[in-house]
Amino acid sequence: MIFLLCSILFIAGCAVAFRFSADRGCKPIGVNFAFRLCSGVIGTTVMVVSLRDEGFSGIPLAVWGWAFVGGVFFWSAGYANLRASGLGHLGITWSVTRCAMVMAVIASVVAWHEIPLSVDSAALWVTAAGVLLTGAALILFGIDRLHAGQNNRKQHGSRLWATWLAGAFLLQGGWEVSLRAAGSFEADRYRAVYIGTVFFTAMVLSAATLFAKRIRMGRGEWLYGGLAGVCSVLGSGLRPYAVRELPGVFVFPVTAVGIMLLTQAASAMIWKSRLGRWGWLGVLAAGAAVFLLAGVR
Repeated sequence: MIFLLCSILFIAGCAVAFRFSADRGCKPIGVNFAFRLCSGVIGTTVMVVSLRDEGFSGIPLAVWGWAFVGGVFFWSAGYANLRASGLGHLGITWSVTRCAMVMAVIASVVAWHEIPLSVDSAALWVTAAGVLLTGAALILFGIDRLHAGQNNRKQHGSRLWATWLAGAFLLQGGWEVSLRAAGSFEADRYRAVYIGTVFFTAMVLSAATLFAKRIRMGRGEWLYGGLAGVCSVLGSGLRPYAVRELPGVFVFPVTAVGIMLLTQAASAMIWKSRLGRWGWLGVLAAGAAVFLLAGVR
């Protein structure tokens, strides 16, 4: 459980760092590059140190495959989310992409057989109810932010926004499925290879994008992007270990709910934002979801 709790805490810290960068007027693509660079360097270093005795020999091809695919999904989901956030409402964009955890839950049931696929299985129905409540909580929080007027952006075309939003949802789901796969690896050194390769791949892809666009980096981009990178590599790096100990049908919904609640708490303390009626309904739905999913665990 400690891996899950720490993962949620650090990922929420990553979201708070991005919020600070937006308040300071930092360029999103510059912050994203600093974030990818910092996390890439840390992730690669941890991988090399973890393998200093046994080296890279004997690493199964499947581990490299999941690591590379995970890195592509990880970077692509972030880029698509960045584009969608710039075209439409932030609250709706954030809520929809968080709901991508449904893909990881389905994969946990269908591919990794965490619970019986039978209409007579109480665990299956409890899990379904918990996932639905989690999705409802995320949507209610998005509606609350929308009504609070925090999310208005210039609309550059609803179809373009919908396209990027759909892409962000699918790519985020693919990233989370790869995390579930890493949780089932036989050895911890395989997980170290996975995490290092994921962050290294995302760093290379992000660098290529930055150089192509020729974005100038300021101190704010490096500061907040670096902080987000440290939090991300710790938060995402711990998730395969959380799935190693706990079922994915519990880890992924609880992670989504936990990040939502912690970021809202940070917004209330730092930016004095308040929950409206929809937000409190989201809190109730989130609490009910965690209660149900805890029974599955």
